[in-house]
Amino acid sequence: QTVLKIYKASKTEKSSADHKPGDVVVENKQLLIATSDFFLSLDTLQLQGKKRAEVKDFLNGFRCTEDVCVKQNKKV
Repeated sequence: QTVLKIYKASKTEKSSADHKPGDVVVENKQLLIATSDFFLSLDTLQLQGKKRAEVKDFLNGFRCTEDVCVKQNKKV
């Protein structure tokens, strides 16, 4: 099991009505976590055994898979 530490996150105004709480969405170079009402945008994080990173840098080397991410959009 991989541990992900979240150091900084911010609330978005984007509705998460189409997702279950806990769903992970990659959209417009943002890593979003669904809550019951809105998304949290992760800003700074650290994977177990890796250096602390800004999300944009983390996503450069991260590959979304069906068991991790539920959606990946590049359009606004």
